[in-house]
Amino acid sequence: MEEIPAIQRKTQHHSPSVGSVRPVLLLLVGAAGSGRSTVYETHLKTAFPKCLQNSASPLEQAETDQVRRRLLKVGESFVYVGNLFDLEVIRDARTAGYETKAVYVATEDPNLNLGRVLIRVSNGGRFAPISRIAQDCAHGLRQLPKVKNLTDDLMLFDNTAHGRNVRLVAHVQYGKLVKLAREIPKWAQKAFGADFTAWLAASS
Repeated sequence: MEEIPAIQRKTQHHSPSVGSVRPVLLLLVGAAGSGRSTVYETHLKTAFPKCLQNSASPLEQAETDQVRRRLLKVGESFVYVGNLFDLEVIRDARTAGYETKAVYVATEDPNLNLGRVLIRVSNGGRFAPISRIAQDCAHGLRQLPKVKNLTDDLMLFDNTAHGRNVRLVAHVQYGKLVKLAREIPKWAQKAFGADFTAWLAASS
């Protein structure tokens, strides 16, 4: 996947000494059916073997939060996967001295996500609450401008095309756009249309 090498695990243990490399929190976010699991297994698992999954179950989430707090305490890099961004998770990591990176995966149509979930389930795969897919897609896009300013890196990937690798749409570093694809999907335009227009005008 293009640009994924830029999101790499820096170190397992944080040292407050000057010039030390910080541990990384990588948020991997997208509505069910967006292809998050494939992105992690194919492109991120080797660099980030520790992966936590956000859960709708209060009990499971409490256990996840306990593990997350332990990782933050020891300064170990990890991936945090969810349908939506948890801004508290980002803030906690920043407070703990982490470098924060976010990967957002989406498609042009929530119905495409729904179809992929149904196919996955019919093949014996994991079920996801399909009634929330459209809502999660819309909410995730609304979160992106705030996430842009909370994280050190934000990368947007489009996974609309069937049977192809995810495509980098935009890369934001420290709140500023540094890379933009020639073809921009409508969902990305909804989140950052004005930013994209300004960047293209300045680059021309």
